[in-house]
Amino acid sequence: MEHSPKNSFLHAIDQYITASMGQATVLGLNVHKEHSASDTHLGATEYPFKMIAHNRKFRLRIGKNLIGRSKDNNIVINDHAVSRHHCVVVVHSNLRCELVDMASSNGTLLNGERVRKPTTIQPGDDICIGNERLLFSKNE
Repeated sequence: MEHSPKNSFLHAIDQYITASMGQATVLGLNVHKEHSASDTHLGATEYPFKMIAHNRKFRLRIGKNLIGRSKDNNIVINDHAVSRHHCVVVVHSNLRCELVDMASSNGTLLNGERVRKPTTIQPGDDICIGNERLLFSKNE
C-alpha cells in the first residue's frame, strides 16, 4: 500500500499525540473509554473541559477528543468546510490541553491564528473549525 504525504503526516501527528499523552493520560483514557460525552451521570472529574458552540456543549474527556465531520469523531460538526477528521484536543492527566490540526483542508484557528503545530489551549480560547466557532471552557 502506497503512503501519500498526507497519510504520512497524519501518522506522524498520531504518533506525536500518543507519545505526548504519557502513561497517566493513557490510563485515564482507558478508565473512561466505556463512557460517551453524553453520559449525564459523569461530571467535571471525568470530563474536565468542554467546548461550547451556540447553545450546544460538548464535554472533553482525558485523552484524545477528535473533532470533524465524520460520525466517528467525539465531536461531530456537520459543515462542508470541516474535514472528516479536522483536529484533536488532547486533555492530559495533569489537565494541560493541546489543540492539534489534523492536516485539515481549511485549517484550524485558535484566537484568530492558524494552528500549525500542537498548541497549548486554555479556558476562554476561541477555536474556529470551518464555519463553527467553539469556546474552550472548564466543565464546572
